[in-house]
Amino acid sequence: MMHAEPERNSTVLTREQTLGLFLGGPDKWNELVDQYDEIHFDFSNVEWKNYKTLLQNLNGQRQLSNELVSFKGYRFKAGVLDFSGARFELLSFDISDSNLGNTSLRLNDIQLYGAIINLSNLKVGVGTICLKGAQLGMSGCKTDLLASNLFINEGNLICSDAFLYHGDVNFTGLKMSKGSVDFSGSVFGDGDFSLTKARVIGDDFSFISCRFGKGAKYFSQCVFQVLSISFSGTNFGLGIVSFDGCNFSKVRDWVHFVGVKTNGYSFNFMFVQFSEIEVDFSDSVFDNKNISFDCLNFANGNFLFESCEFHGRVSFSDYEENASTARQLSFRKSIFNSTLDISGVNTTGIIDLRETKLATHTTLDNLGFTLARWRSVKFLPGLLQAASKEDASKLRRLKEIAETNKNHTAALRFHSAEMRARRWHDMPVLSSILDGLFSMISNYGQSILRPFIAWLILVAGCGSIYSGVLQTNPLAQSLSDVLFQAKFADGFLYSLVQTLPVFPISRSLQQDLYTSLSVDLSPTILSSLTILQNLLGVIFIFLIGLGLRNRFRL
Repeated sequence: MMHAEPERNSTVLTREQTLGLFLGGPDKWNELVDQYDEIHFDFSNVEWKNYKTLLQNLNGQRQLSNELVSFKGYRFKAGVLDFSGARFELLSFDISDSNLGNTSLRLNDIQLYGAIINLSNLKVGVGTICLKGAQLGMSGCKTDLLASNLFINEGNLICSDAFLYHGDVNFTGLKMSKGSVDFSGSVFGDGDFSLTKARVIGDDFSFISCRFGKGAKYFSQCVFQVLSISFSGTNFGLGIVSFDGCNFSKVRDWVHFVGVKTNGYSFNFMFVQFSEIEVDFSDSVFDNKNISFDCLNFANGNFLFESCEFHGRVSFSDYEENASTARQLSFRKSIFNSTLDISGVNTTGIIDLRETKLATHTTLDNLGFTLARWRSVKFLPGLLQAASKEDASKLRRLKEIAETNKNHTAALRFHSAEMRARRWHDMPVLSSILDGLFSMISNYGQSILRPFIAWLILVAGCGSIYSGVLQTNPLAQSLSDVLFQAKFADGFLYSLVQTLPVFPISRSLQQDLYTSLSVDLSPTILSSLTILQNLLGVIFIFLIGLGLRNRFRL
C-alpha cells in the first residue's frame, strides 16, 4: 500500500514582510523558520541605503559593524533566499559560517562596491548559489568576493556573466558533491583569483569566455569528477596562471582550453593527471616567459596544441622514472618564439610538429614514440605496414629538427622510423622488400653487430661447403667419410678470402687454396657460389663500415 507524502508546510513572504522580519533580529526570524518547512524570503531589488539607519540600530544591538548586512545567528531550513537585483552599494554582505539547509541563495544582478561579499564556510544541502550578472567593484572601488570552503551537497554554483571589476576572488576549498559550476562570460578585473584545492563532482565545469585582469590566477591541486571542463575563449590577463597538481583523471568527456590567452611571467601546468580523454589547447596564445607542462600524466589521452603561439620557453619534459604515455600529441601549425623541450615525452603515435615555426633550439632527447604498424600479409615476416600514411611526414619533420640541432643520433633514429612508415605506402613492392632487408640486416646503418653476425654466418656457412662438399665425388661417399676428408682449415680460409676481395693478398691466397681443395664440381657451380659470396661479403662489410661511421660520426 502506497503512502502519500505529507504536505509540506511552506510560505512565501513579500519583500516588506521579509525586510521587517530581518530587521527584527535573528530571534524573530528563527521563530518563524521553526514554524515552516520551507520559506521563500524576498529581498529582491532592495535599495539597502534606504534602510541604513535601521541596519545601524540592528547591528549596534548585535555589536556588528554599521556598514554590514549580516546573517550571523539566522537559521534556514529550505526554500529561497532571494537578493536578485538588490543594491548594496557600500554595504558588505556576510552570510559566512551559515548552514542554508536546502535553501537556494540568489545574488544575481546585485550591485556592490567598496565592500565585501563573504560566503566563506557556507553550507548548502540541496540548492543553488547564483551570482549571475552580479556587478561588484564598480567605480574603481575594491570589492572582495570571499567564498573559501564553500560546500554544496547537491546543486549548482552559477557565476556566469558577472562583473567583478576590482578586487580579489577566493573560492579556495570549494566542495561540490553533485552539480555544475558555471563562470562563463564573467569579467574579473585587477585582483587575485583562487580556486585551489577544489573538489567538484557533477556535470560541467565552465569558465568559457571569461576575462581576467592583472593578478595571479590559482587553480592548483583541484580534483574534478565531472563530464567536461572548458576554459575555451578565456583571456587570463596579466599575471601567473597555475594549474599545478590538478587531477582530471575522472573527467569523462574532455578538457578544453581552446583559444585561451595568457600574459605574464609563467603559465604552469605541471604534475597534472588526466584520463583517456581529449585535451585541447588549440588556437591559444601563451605570452609568458615560462610555459611549463612538465611531468604530465598523459594516461593515453589525445593532446592538441595546434595553431598555438608560444612566446616564452616551453617545456613538456618528463623526468619521472615511469613516464606516462599519450596516444596523440600534436603541435601542428604552432609557432615557438623561444626554446621547446619535449625530452622524455612518450607517445603511442608520432608527435606532430609539421608546419611549425621553431625560432631556437628544440630538445628531443629520449623522445619516446611507437610507429603503429599492422601485418599486411598474415604469417609472412617483413610485411609490416604503417597504420597511417601521415606518420612518414611527421617523422620527416622530427628528423629535420634533429639535423638542425646537430643531433645525429636522433636524426638517424627518426630517419629509420620514417623509412619504415613509407614502406608499402610510398615505395613500390621491390623497393619495399629491399628496404625491409636493409632494416633487418643493419637497422638502416645504425647497427654494427647485425651485419657483423651476418658476415660471420656467411663465412662459416660457405666455409663448411668448401670444406666438405667440394671434394672428389662427395655424393658417392658416406657422411663420415666426407667429414673425415674435409679440409676445414683450407675451406674456412678460402671462404674468408672470398668475402675480402678488396685486399690484394686475397687474390694469390685464393688461387693457392683453390688448388689445395680437391674440387671436382662444375666450375659453373663453384663460380656462381663464389660470386654470390663475394657480393654478399662486400655488402656486409659495407654495412659494418656504415655502422662504424654512424656510430662514431666519421
